[in-house]
Amino acid sequence: MKRGLVAALVLAATAGAQDAPRTFAIVNARVETVSGAALEKATVVVTGGKIAAVGADASVPEGAETIDAAGQTLYPGLI
Repeated sequence: MKRGLVAALVLAATAGAQDAPRTFAIVNARVETVSGAALEKATVVVTGGKIAAVGADASVPEGAETIDAAGQTLYPGLI
């Protein structure tokens, strides 16, 4: 259920990306990667509907909306 919530938040946040460049950050997530080990407590920054940064040390831009995904896992691609 929570995974669906995070996915819904990401989709809702990117839906209006064409209207105005919007920046949000998903923080404290476990991020599965395509070619490597999973990133624990990572941050994913999305600007204008595109991923701008990913990593445990990625910083959240000032004014960005923050989504706390503690205990959740993010996966690459579409499912």
